Amino acid sequence: MRTIIKKDLTTDYAATFFSNFRYSPISFIYDWYDSYNKYYIYSDEIMEQRNNKPTWTLLNTSSEKKNYILVVGESVRKDYMNAYGFPLENTPFMSSANGMQWDHFLSPGPNTFTSVIRFLTLNDGKNVQLNNNIITLANMAGIETYWLSNQGKMGVFDTGISALAHYSDKTIFTKTGSFNDSNVYDSALLPHVKEALSSDANSKLIIVHLIGSHPLFCDRVEGNVEFDFSGDKISCYVQSIKQTDNLLSSINDMAIDAGLPYSLIYLSDHGLGHRDNGRNLRHAPSTKESYEVPLFITGSDYTEKTVIENHRSGFHFIYALSSIMGIEAKELNTGYDFFGSQNDPQKVNNGEGLMVDLQSLSDDPIK
Repeated sequence: MRTIIKKDLTTDYAATFFSNFRYSPISFIYDWYDSYNKYYIYSDEIMEQRNNKPTWTLLNTSSEKKNYILVVGESVRKDYMNAYGFPLENTPFMSSANGMQWDHFLSPGPNTFTSVIRFLTLNDGKNVQLNNNIITLANMAGIETYWLSNQGKMGVFDTGISALAHYSDKTIFTKTGSFNDSNVYDSALLPHVKEALSSDANSKLIIVHLIGSHPLFCDRVEGNVEFDFSGDKISCYVQSIKQTDNLLSSINDMAIDAGLPYSLIYLSDHGLGHRDNGRNLRHAPSTKESYEVPLFITGSDYTEKTVIENHRSGFHFIYALSSIMGIEAKELNTGYDFFGSQNDPQKVNNGEGLMVDLQSLSDDPIK
């Protein structure tokens, strides 16, 4: 959300306002207003779909009892992860676990609202079918559904995600207001994950939505910062990624203890772009790295680590989830195979409703 800013006149508002002041004043104010206005128009269009019933036509479902855990991370660009070549060891679990790692996976958009909804719904990049989402598909297939969130429930940028979450059988939000109303660590979700996994022997889809590495990075870190890289802010960012990796390891252990076969899927909603000469990061729709995010799948079925080089688009991620869960639907019977050998087009939604080529965006390497 490059220039979309919280309405409340608080110190957070002032800090965000001045941190974004990289244009001339008139250009900045116009860009801020234009983006904010576009967000509200699009958000209203999404929210109008809340009462639409799903129109899935199921063709086949799996009879196997299995747990599916999807962890949606926050603001992690893959090049700051050791599993993707970053020199500091901040992903011990991902770097060593068996599974499938995609090296060229693109987030649909540069902010949470744009990306998460498109990860989980039928969409054409611009338009989404809120009712035809992975939760309603799982529900129709007899899979219990959970949404466990450490993001906001009722904030100005949270309500679209909340509308999606409430298709679930059970929802838990650690914050009843906006995502930044209070600082709750992601570890607060672990007891809820354990409870969901141990509730019964039925198949479950558990979506875990983290605050992850969202700015302000040092506020996300529970405990000490063990890294020293490009100043305090980036050091905290690197540490927050390790914190998420540790959380994935804990969830993996819980899934094993639950006794059912399981799949654990991790991705990040979007990346960030550098500012302050590489010593800080912010939302940056015009940089490639804002869309280049991790995707890793592990679980009881994997006996080795495989790195996938094919280009994949987050616009098609619902195909991956439905395939993992063994669900076939007429609406997904398009011939597209997320696990096939093809390369997806490198198109992204810039967060303002425009589809752009990734290669048209600027490079923003780690300094």
